[in-house]
Amino acid sequence: MKTLSTRTCGALCAAMITTLGACAAPTEGDAAQAADEIVGITDIAALEAALDLRATTAQAPGSETALKGGDCYKALIATGTGYPGFEFRRYQNGAAFFSQKGSGANSGDARPILCVDFHQGNVPLYSLGGVSLDAVLRLDLGKKQSVAENSATGDSVWQFERGTMSFRGMPEGRRFDSARKRPHELRFDDAPSITGSLEKIKLMGVKVSSLYLERPELRDQEMRGELAFLLYRYAWRKAENSGNFKISTDAVGVFTHEAEIMGDGGGYAETWRFSRGNGGYGSFADMGDDVDPKVRETLSFWRGEIDWRNGRVPLAECNRDAPQEGAPPPYACTGL
Repeated sequence: MKTLSTRTCGALCAAMITTLGACAAPTEGDAAQAADEIVGITDIAALEAALDLRATTAQAPGSETALKGGDCYKALIATGTGYPGFEFRRYQNGAAFFSQKGSGANSGDARPILCVDFHQGNVPLYSLGGVSLDAVLRLDLGKKQSVAENSATGDSVWQFERGTMSFRGMPEGRRFDSARKRPHELRFDDAPSITGSLEKIKLMGVKVSSLYLERPELRDQEMRGELAFLLYRYAWRKAENSGNFKISTDAVGVFTHEAEIMGDGGGYAETWRFSRGNGGYGSFADMGDDVDPKVRETLSFWRGEIDWRNGRVPLAECNRDAPQEGAPPPYACTGL
């Protein structure tokens, strides 16, 4: 795998040792000649396959115009002020961005991929980053198939082989912040990313158990964007302790394609099985004699059923008491 070297962008490394600034983009010919190996970035091959990122060649080096027009490039290279330094790998149809090795926090050999821009010819198209990039591999969505965008609202729907991600539009500044900052530095309730606010993920072929089913059945099931963000944010915080950002071995692990959906009266609960624990959403309507009844909503991650049987506190949890009508308050979180 090739990345930028002093031959391709001599000013890049020097300009970003202590603070992030603008970088003169490499020429298309130079990008095809770069021969340095990326060290770490452990999930990049899987992302390249899932997102159809095609390696550059001398004949197809990728467009400099499209590179400079991408949201990830603009957020992290042209105007970014987050980590001390960023670098990227170019493709024929896009670019992947990550922190420059040794430039600051989370910049070791197994540093995370932060953002991906997609191009078509000289035209920048759209971007994935943060929780939305994490979900592609963690939830095993398969290959990207299509993207539909509403240019007026910024809403978008991304179709993959085994699922669909739906986003609400967000102001550019907040989207760019989601790429520059670590997930625990962002507003939790937005489930923010460079793509927009992750609203929901429809997962296909989930083995679902329920009180109302004699046996588990395979069906499509929707996960809330806030739960996906909780899992991503918890895994990130734990990965910071070791510097090893790899989904297959992190604190949450990969989705096992199993879930339990329970509901009775005013109570409802979802349990999503991952290789190292369970992610859950629950709601309970407390009607009582309260003049303004509330719905307690809970998002959580715990190691396994033994945590519940022994009454242990989840490893990460977010709660809020939402009114029956009107906008809900922010989540209050622990463990993140």
